[in-house]
Amino acid sequence: MISLMNLPTNSDTIKALHEFTMGLTGGNEIDVNTLISLPYDSLGKILYEHYLSNPLIPHPNDKNGFPARYILVHDLHHILIGSSVDDQGEAEVMAFECGLLAQKKSELCILPFISQLLESFSHQRDLNFIKIASSFDIGLKVKGDLFESWEFETDLCLSLETVRKKYSICG
Repeated sequence: MISLMNLPTNSDTIKALHEFTMGLTGGNEIDVNTLISLPYDSLGKILYEHYLSNPLIPHPNDKNGFPARYILVHDLHHILIGSSVDDQGEAEVMAFECGLLAQKKSELCILPFISQLLESFSHQRDLNFIKIASSFDIGLKVKGDLFESWEFETDLCLSLETVRKKYSICG
């Protein structure tokens, strides 16, 4: 089993992790309930339906949860690559996000994936690693920043297919 204790803990890595996390917090949050009025095939309306269909997943602004902006971006990634919120889908999104981060050669790109796999292994041991690797590859090929500085608000009114084409997401 992989131990988080074996991950690099030098001051540069810790500083980079802090900056990365802070980059996904605060500012320009959206009220998910306002998305109900968007067109039925828009990314925003699909995000709204995602939260309705999955009441047990973390939602933006949950107490003691991840920063709201990270939750929104993460859930938009589920939608963009068409993954579920089960263990397999979570691993696929983490791989996609690692691919996005690996484009920048970030030393942190593997940390979310390791964390998610550790969590997944406690639930399900028959993950489809070919599909997970494919999600990583999709993340590597994305055109544009869909993670650290993605201003997704401008994409919420667009159709899901338009957003996928805009960022070269195919799967």
